[in-house]
Amino acid sequence: MQTKNTINISVIIPVYQDKDGLIDTINALIAQDFPQDRYEIIIADNNSKDSTKQVATEFQEKYPGLIKVIHQDQIQSSYATRNAGVKIARGEICCFIDADMTANRDYLKRIYIYFSQNDVDYLGCNIRINGTHKTLVEKFNHLFAFPMKKYLEENHFAVTACLSVKRSIFETVGLFDCRLESGGDQEFGHRVWKAGLKQLYCHDIVLYHPPRTSVLSLLKKELRKTRGKIQMAHFYPARYQHHIESFFRISSYKPPRLSTVKKRGHEKGIDLSNIECFLLSFLHGFIICVRFFELIKQKYILRSRCLKLQGTCSSIKQDQKLNIYFIVFHPNFNNYRMRLIYSLKEHYTKILLVSTNHKGGNDQGITIPGIYHNPLGILNKIGLGRVEIVLNKYIYFPSPRIRYIKAAQKKLAKIIQRDIDQGCRVCVINSLPHHDLGLVGLYLKKRFPSVKWIVDWRDLWSYDDNYFKSVAPVYRNKLIYLEREIFDNCDLNVTTNNYAKEVLVTKYNVPSNNIVSIEHAFSREDIECQSDSTADSKYQPGATINVGFLGGLSKPPRVSGIKVLNVIKSVKMSGIDVVLNVYGDSIPEIRAIINKSFSDVAVLHGRRSHRESLKKVACSDFLLLALEDLPNCHIVNPAKLPHYLMLGKPILAMVPEKSFVANVIRETNTGFVIPPDENAAKKIASILSKYKESGIYLKINEDVVERYSWTRISQKWIDTISGICFD
Repeated sequence: MQTKNTINISVIIPVYQDKDGLIDTINALIAQDFPQDRYEIIIADNNSKDSTKQVATEFQEKYPGLIKVIHQDQIQSSYATRNAGVKIARGEICCFIDADMTANRDYLKRIYIYFSQNDVDYLGCNIRINGTHKTLVEKFNHLFAFPMKKYLEENHFAVTACLSVKRSIFETVGLFDCRLESGGDQEFGHRVWKAGLKQLYCHDIVLYHPPRTSVLSLLKKELRKTRGKIQMAHFYPARYQHHIESFFRISSYKPPRLSTVKKRGHEKGIDLSNIECFLLSFLHGFIICVRFFELIKQKYILRSRCLKLQGTCSSIKQDQKLNIYFIVFHPNFNNYRMRLIYSLKEHYTKILLVSTNHKGGNDQGITIPGIYHNPLGILNKIGLGRVEIVLNKYIYFPSPRIRYIKAAQKKLAKIIQRDIDQGCRVCVINSLPHHDLGLVGLYLKKRFPSVKWIVDWRDLWSYDDNYFKSVAPVYRNKLIYLEREIFDNCDLNVTTNNYAKEVLVTKYNVPSNNIVSIEHAFSREDIECQSDSTADSKYQPGATINVGFLGGLSKPPRVSGIKVLNVIKSVKMSGIDVVLNVYGDSIPEIRAIINKSFSDVAVLHGRRSHRESLKKVACSDFLLLALEDLPNCHIVNPAKLPHYLMLGKPILAMVPEKSFVANVIRETNTGFVIPPDENAAKKIASILSKYKESGIYLKINEDVVERYSWTRISQKWIDTISGICFD
């Protein structure tokens, strides 16, 4: 971990109007017996109105190479202030300590050694209360404050006052949720735990916290914690609804037994009389009972102030409602990416699905009436389908969906006007294709400039010949102009990878700061089996080698079904017993060709549910990806790719060598990159021959694979949406 000129530890101190506490903390950190060129101290001030800023600046001037000062004035939130510190931190380890706490001289040395010698990502330290325990309140502090070991072992979090983490975990799970007044440390810890990162508690690394000196200070702390629990249940109902339920359980208000208080006192070295045990138990019960009254108060505020949470970042812009309109054409959510984005509804006031109808399960959405059917459809019914296709190209621009688009524009304009009148923030998300749905967002953005508009380019429009040539030649210049309008008017362009982002920058002159790359994701909840750290496959003598393919086999020009079938047939003709199992739709022409000429090498299993298809394809010996060597294919991120990574089976990636997919396969070490040329069959045959002889062993890079998990990608979406809507 140690290298020359490397900052090993960044100590982040959030502070708000506590100059005396800040002085004590800084003096303790300056006196550390850890080399000062290997750690930095970041003082993050949260808009203090007293002389705290001046004190911080004086320390920075006195220790310019050691201390940095930043000012986080936009949001009144300790978590937002910690986030600001994290963003400029250079250390491999981030240590959080509150301004008013102190530490032993060997604190940083112990932290560094512990991370060096242990497999740990997230470390909670011991907190002891300073001072004597003469008064009842001081004794209460010593007995009941900061049960860190219990927090970590039972609830999977440590309070931020004693938390040390690898800086890299913020890239994995995201930053603290600054919408929470309290409980952000718990919510962050749970994300770390759910991501499978290692959490430990170290009793021997000690920090010191000053005691609270009055019953009023204890009550204020409990009220703040209660508001935090209510906010957590509001923003994450699926995870923290039990917080609200606990307020209505009588057992939650039960004070500790006198024997329990006596035992705790003995463990802390405090000799308590019976009357003191009674008073401490009564005080504990009284403080807990205050929770219920705060719950009633906050619930009233939630109802009467448009979900404006009292105390939650009092100056933060998130105190407004955020209504998100997610515009699609079909509501059945065949697209996995759209389905995952829609699942973020628990994080916002609401996400409304805008579509033609809501069969198949949207419980809260906007239906665009189905009266806008294409009258030319009668041609298909009388056997003139090709005539219908040609006429559609010339009559409707950019497609026959324009009838739905016009209706959606009209209906959404009325709804969004009402939202704005009620003081709500509005965000519109288009996930393209269908690219023409971008017209809805374009219309709404022009009519309501305050609306935030995000365009998710799963595929670029004119850059893909498949889409571009589907438009009548007479309309192609108009399409390019329309695409330019979308680029120029949307608040943010989202691409599925950095290769596509580079194309937007270089070919379409879209500013790079107006583009974010958010990859496709997998969710381990979709399948019981999870990838091992190795792709270890052994051949069973006499068995047929099963190659699995997820999705439609023929999507010209990017995926040539005929070419894939010919490659597999050539492999079989070389003497290897192999069969391609396709789980997904295929066009009638491909089905007919397989039945006629490739029935011995390919089996079409038809459309199944997403989870069922994953379970079936997971039983394959190999997984197949196929893309032609075309300019657009170099930037394609197939939706099936993260699922393949999750399954842990060796991947046969018949893709261009210089492409996003090839780069992912190499980074994750999950398979083989095979150029889609005339030698593809020979190379696949060679791989399968090796498999028959000695098996296939690949050491998967799990850290890279985890980048594509929904745990991580969802946080990217949350940060992106919040960053655009609350900038």
